[in-house]
Amino acid sequence: MTTQIFVKEPVDVGGKVQQARITAYIPHDVKERLEKLADSEDRTLSNLVSIILKRYIENSEGK
Repeated sequence: MTTQIFVKEPVDVGGKVQQARITAYIPHDVKERLEKLADSEDRTLSNLVSIILKRYIENSEGK
């Protein structure tokens, strides 16, 4: 499995800084599972992935 991630820096839009954008290539089955989970939690896929990544980093840093 090869995962590629591209990061785009935050952009100031109308005085409001947007969050950084990333593009990741993941297996189709993982995407489908994430979509089902996001739907069950009434979240967007983007929001779910953001939460998962934030929690992973916090756990890895021992917070």
